[in-house]
Amino acid sequence: MKAIVIGATGATGKPLVQELINDSNYQEIVILVRRDAKISHPKVKQIIVDFDQLENYADFIKGDVAFSCLGTTLKDAGSKERQRIIDYNYQLKYAEIASHNQVNSFVLVSSMNADSNSKIFYSKIKGELEDEIKKLNFEQLIIFQPGLLQRPNSNRFGENFGVKAIHLLNSFGLLKKYNPLKVEDLAKSLVRSVTKYPKTKITINTLKGLPLLLLVFMLSCESKSGHKDSNPIQSTEISQENKRNFINTNGSTILDRYNTPDGTERENYSESDFGYFLQNLPLKPYGSSVLYYSGEEKDNQNVYNAVIDLPIGTKDLHQCADAAMRLRADYLYQQKLYKNIAFNFVSDGQPRYYTEYVNGDYSESKYWEYLEHVFNYANTASLKNQLPSVSYQNIKIGDILIQKGNPYGHAVMVVDLAKNDTETYVLIAQSYMPAQELQILNNPNTSDESPWYKIQEGNIYTPEWNFTSDDWKTWE
Repeated sequence: MKAIVIGATGATGKPLVQELINDSNYQEIVILVRRDAKISHPKVKQIIVDFDQLENYADFIKGDVAFSCLGTTLKDAGSKERQRIIDYNYQLKYAEIASHNQVNSFVLVSSMNADSNSKIFYSKIKGELEDEIKKLNFEQLIIFQPGLLQRPNSNRFGENFGVKAIHLLNSFGLLKKYNPLKVEDLAKSLVRSVTKYPKTKITINTLKGLPLLLLVFMLSCESKSGHKDSNPIQSTEISQENKRNFINTNGSTILDRYNTPDGTERENYSESDFGYFLQNLPLKPYGSSVLYYSGEEKDNQNVYNAVIDLPIGTKDLHQCADAAMRLRADYLYQQKLYKNIAFNFVSDGQPRYYTEYVNGDYSESKYWEYLEHVFNYANTASLKNQLPSVSYQNIKIGDILIQKGNPYGHAVMVVDLAKNDTETYVLIAQSYMPAQELQILNNPNTSDESPWYKIQEGNIYTPEWNFTSDDWKTWE
């Protein structure tokens, strides 16, 4: 593919260009810059342009994907008028030329709180830009709305203050879900989004950044009593009594860690069954934290109670549907049922067979290479379309709750099941965004802190997603 980039010399643009260089899907990268970007690579073609006369360079704005991450600050621009020219006029003209030249995909870096009706100047022009670009004829339009960004060597006082403040609050266990988003991680998401959401028009709010104005408000506001407001740290401890009832903290597998609800029993599985494989998944020691692909810890917030001890790689790939596909593939790989390993891609809905990909090389390294290939080009939408539906009354271990969304869906898997004559209970596992280790979920709907979910008709509330009983899928 061929990519065109504006903003290539900026904090997000630099790592974006590097990600495109590293991505084998891209054979040519055209960067439109005001000055020499000093990037030397066979893939990269640099065009120095006058953005005030961008229409004169229309022949260079041709390709498969156009990325727009141009932007400035009021301080650097010198006036609101000049900032609007850079953040609105230049990018809109670029998008209009790309649309006219039939570029299929357009990826825009906007801002959290972008709103054309906002009274805040920056949010208003970002919102106006989004509104106008949405009117253009792109087959795929992806708008990222990041919050607080962490840029290397930034001289922006507001961002630097915000990053330091958030890290300080994080050290006290507060606002961990609002960790500043590293521009390197944003760049990876920009590139990956093109293959992850083909032929769609979506807006992606990263949810990881905290709007700076909100941050300042939180640090400065006081309650009516005159004391600083503070958020109490939510306890994720399970009471000692309920530990004994439901969780054996010394258990090293799902089977050994969890006690079934009173009056229920597990089904018996042979070593060749998917159920046996899932029940015997290894768990990290009790109390372990879920790790992201980057090695950072996921804030619990009473989401999970155990971590499945499986490697997930060092790329932002192993997310929700990917984890479900991975567990199914791991089981088939372990059983040497290689011909049964196949997952459909989003692009054409057709399966990609493991045996065809590895061509006789059944090594673990080649197997993981295949999985990462699948993670790149399959998602909740493709998996939901691939799998047949199953009634909630016939749920078995290994079945999946899955929703495809716009922009995001989610998937979780049944990794253990217990039942009696009238009731069925399940344990549910998930991965999530960004890529993270598989985790056994808590059940926020129970008063006795049981992690077991009762199977019934209607809504199914998990800590980070809501499903319905119509969302059940099964493996053929």
